[in-house]
Amino acid sequence: MASLLKELGVPARDTQMILGHSRITVPQEIYTHVDEEARREALGKMNDLFKLPED
Repeated sequence: MASLLKELGVPARDTQMILGHSRITVPQEIYTHVDEEARREALGKMNDLFKLPED
């Protein structure tokens, strides 16, 4: 469930509350898995952020 909520873009704090965990680290460290596509997308966004403007 935590991975699905993450995939849907639900903030970590909201996921914690929905799942009823007392600490935000529980769903983040135990139940949420990062898929390869999400990892590539995040790295692409970082790359775009730091890309130098073209002349």
